[in-house]
Amino acid sequence: MASKKAVVMTVAVLAVLLLALSATVSARPDAHVLDLFDLLSARNHVSDNFVRVVRGKNEGNMMACCDACYCTKSMPPKCMCADIFSDPHRCMGCDLCMCTMSYPPQCKCLDVTDCCSPPCSAVATD
Repeated sequence: MASKKAVVMTVAVLAVLLLALSATVSARPDAHVLDLFDLLSARNHVSDNFVRVVRGKNEGNMMACCDACYCTKSMPPKCMCADIFSDPHRCMGCDLCMCTMSYPPQCKCLDVTDCCSPPCSAVATD
């Protein structure tokens, strides 16, 4: 009788695991919501849900200032400004800019450079 109980218990555990796995697979986000490859390679990409990506007119220029710059430890370093700003016109200094579709928009420069721009407080005093 103990072996029949063990078989029933094993079948019940496997059934619960299969249900959990199917729920996890069906709950994944749709691929059309935000396709990162399309987002980063687009010139003017508009998604109904999330962001608008705009190429700046001054390609190759970096932002005039950045308060939150992060760099990799590689040589040469790869740096990205993490500042978020609400004026889309600041994108003109970026090669690639991403803005939310909210009002006011929240924009971020996606350029990867070899060095950080000076802090905005230093640029404002000049």
